Amino acid sequence: MDTQLVWARDAVEGYIQCRISEIGAKDFEVTPIDRKYPKRSCHVDDIFSSCDGPQDHDDNCELMLLNEATFLDNLKTRYYKDKIYVST
Repeated sequence: MDTQLVWARDAVEGYIQCRISEIGAKDFEVTPIDRKYPKRSCHVDDIFSSCDGPQDHDDNCELMLLNEATFLDNLKTRYYKDKIYVST
């Protein structure tokens, strides 16, 4: 079964990249890519689409999927690479 890669809202990290393991009426069960996080159930409003692979764009308008999670992930990735300037 090919499962979709998503960002799930997290109280500590902001968003965690996960794969959907089960789809319910209003909640999805997701399995985080990083195994240090447990499987969790998330409301549909707390799930955002994700692209495969890391995103590193100097203009946020170049993001394939633009949502809260991908926007913050791009900023975080560029910050850790000391590429602090980003256009939007």
